[in-house]
Amino acid sequence: MDQYGYDMKALSNLLIKAEKRGVITGVPTSPRGPRLSHLFFADDSLLFCKANSVEWRRLLRILGIYEAGSGQKLNLHKTSIFFSWNTSVERRQEILQQSALQETQRLNTYLGLPSFVGKSRKQAFCNILGRVSQKLGNWKVKFLSQASKEVLLKAVVQAISTYSMGVFQLPISLCKEINKLMQEFW
Repeated sequence: MDQYGYDMKALSNLLIKAEKRGVITGVPTSPRGPRLSHLFFADDSLLFCKANSVEWRRLLRILGIYEAGSGQKLNLHKTSIFFSWNTSVERRQEILQQSALQETQRLNTYLGLPSFVGKSRKQAFCNILGRVSQKLGNWKVKFLSQASKEVLLKAVVQAISTYSMGVFQLPISLCKEINKLMQEFW
């Protein structure tokens, strides 16, 4: 593990200990499931806490401890805050003033996958169908040999949905539509 990996492990431990002690409150992953205080992807981080000034200050203190210990500093130009729909306008403004950060209204996708999946799972993953359709609808692919079409289907089109399936269970209706597009292309 490189130095960055050790640093992220240290930050993860700080956040886990803070949540266990009740210093910050993570978000529930399901009604009876565990709470989530952070997610790390490559060099990006998503941190979760209650939307109040007390927990925000506590989270800032944890980040300060991390910055002092690791020498890494939070890039404020790349940092934003996302509030849940039920956070009051007053509370949002209070936290934004304390943080001097920008609010982002939507976290549509992260690493090509939807950040939030609501009641309509098919709608959350409709971009997959669009990407498959776009790959197959390119006029240049009409001139491909049968073997080249097979490679395109297996290597490119199936990879688009397989990556998503590694994280989410896609709706059957969406899988059928992707399959239909592939059959029509073939």
